[in-house]
Amino acid sequence: CRERRPPLRGQLVVAYPIGPSDLVSYLSADEAANSILRNAYEPLVDLDADLRIVPCLATNWYNPDDNSWVFQLRHDVRLHDGRPLTAYQVAEFLNLARTDARSVRVPGGLIRAIEARDAHTVVFRTSRPVGWLPTQLARLLISVPGNSAEVPPVGTGPYVVRSWTPRGDTVLEASAAY
Repeated sequence: CRERRPPLRGQLVVAYPIGPSDLVSYLSADEAANSILRNAYEPLVDLDADLRIVPCLATNWYNPDDNSWVFQLRHDVRLHDGRPLTAYQVAEFLNLARTDARSVRVPGGLIRAIEARDAHTVVFRTSRPVGWLPTQLARLLISVPGNSAEVPPVGTGPYVVRSWTPRGDTVLEASAAY
């Protein structure tokens, strides 16, 4: 239905029925959007082919008590704009995801608080034991606001968001730093 253009050298075009409605992962439960955004943003933990929880941005995690989870971040992670990823940025993002009424990916009522203990440690406090929290976090892709309102959120994944139209095209470019 569109004008046919020859593909650019080195360009890969992937067709989805619809693009992301937003570049912030917690605002969409749409798996097509998640599939696109997963190229630019990464979760704290991920699921392997056997659905086991495996490290991603976090190297390890544990329960010091029934109502707490502690996640240790990798020390070598950089955002696409060159800044190091810190637990402070991750906690700020997760708190927005927890408190934003539009959020569809965070069980807000069960999480009482999310805080950065230091630059590499994120602590979750829950209202009751939540053993499945890491599994839920595997669906939540971390992003940090860009340097200005015109710049899309930045992530740590293999691709950088170069342009985006809500529910339309999303153009990603390989990250030189990945």
